[in-house]
Amino acid sequence: EEELAAGLQSLQAKLDAGLAPALVASTLQRENNADFGRFVLDNAAPPVPKKRAVPIDETVWQILPRPDDPSRGPADSLVTIIEFGDFQCPFCARYRHTLDVLLKTYPKDVRLVFKQSPLAFHKDARLAAAASLEANAQGKFWQMHDRLFERQDRLDKESLVLHARELGLDTAKMQDALDQDKYKSRIDADQDLAARVE
Repeated sequence: EEELAAGLQSLQAKLDAGLAPALVASTLQRENNADFGRFVLDNAAPPVPKKRAVPIDETVWQILPRPDDPSRGPADSLVTIIEFGDFQCPFCARYRHTLDVLLKTYPKDVRLVFKQSPLAFHKDARLAAAASLEANAQGKFWQMHDRLFERQDRLDKESLVLHARELGLDTAKMQDALDQDKYKSRIDADQDLAARVE
């Protein structure tokens, strides 16, 4: 807040000194990043990026999907993407579109494997993970996957059973899976793997 207030005071001082409002953006660009300002405003050569202070991490993790992991795309694809997802995470919901585009663009070359990684501070994420695994056991993982991401505000137990009913799943099995924490060890194993591969 202090930095923002100081910036606004500096801007007001410039306007009080006679700077035309139309020149505010270009003036600030030059002050904040002279190289960028020249590139954008004066058609100068683009600035040469500085060398990275931190080396790029080129670690390659080898993760073998389980036979019962939900997946889309051919098993012999050139590229396998392992997604560790949380159904209550807004960022996970946002990148679904990118993954869908990849799968549609490269239907023979890309495979997506979904693993569970519900974050502790998302109170309904673990229940949603269990519901998706029960849907997987009943042959409708991706339908449940899409529904959970589309309705992130309705992931409590009652809503999950309702989602199951609307998708034509066996609701008694869904209720039992949620009540008995049927998929606890499976979710824990996925979370342990996520931690191991950072």
